[in-house]
Amino acid sequence: MKIAIFTNNYLPNPYGVSGSIESFRQEFEKQGHTVFIFAPKFKEYKDKNPKVFRYPAIDIKVKFRFPLAIPYSKKMDKIIEKLNLDIIHIQHPNLLGKVGAKWAKKKKIPLIFTWHTLYDHYTNFIPFLPAQISAGYMIKKAVQIANQSETVIIPTDSIRTILKKWGVQKRMVAIATGVEEKDFSEASKNFIRKKYDIAKSEIVLLLVSRLTEEKNVEFVFRS
Repeated sequence: MKIAIFTNNYLPNPYGVSGSIESFRQEFEKQGHTVFIFAPKFKEYKDKNPKVFRYPAIDIKVKFRFPLAIPYSKKMDKIIEKLNLDIIHIQHPNLLGKVGAKWAKKKKIPLIFTWHTLYDHYTNFIPFLPAQISAGYMIKKAVQIANQSETVIIPTDSIRTILKKWGVQKRMVAIATGVEEKDFSEASKNFIRKKYDIAKSEIVLLLVSRLTEEKNVEFVFRS
């Protein structure tokens, strides 16, 4: 199949969505599918993959660097028109996610939506609106896109009940982002114990995350 992934966040930004997309892309290609990725342009970064297409973007910095996609491009429209896609997979409910949904409807092909996160936890990125208003708006738009989709992919079963409560009616499938086991095969707890003088009887917990409010790092330590 020819699969198009539309995302507002991609390499070189080292965030969870980027990692998820790469994991899925690699697995799809192993199975013989062709994967095209449509993402915002990131200044100074050159893609090695010729199947990555970049929309124009505004390079902004709020709490971190984030190229904000401009979801209009005649050049991209011409490219998409010629690809003869079989399925479209969107990663966000807005910007390039809406572009992907538009093309799925236009071409009458299946639309898949990955609901990566609980969007109401990200209201701090819209500081000029009260949290309750921005959360309601973000959830409403995400639910609309989800209900236009053939299937909604969720990261864990634990959020299924929440999304149903918010109004998602379409089929939801929990698929966790895979990891390459070989990347962790040489990890050594002994190195960490020696470096920080940790006793063998103590539990070592590794947390890899952005230190931001929505990641709720304090909860991990309290647990």
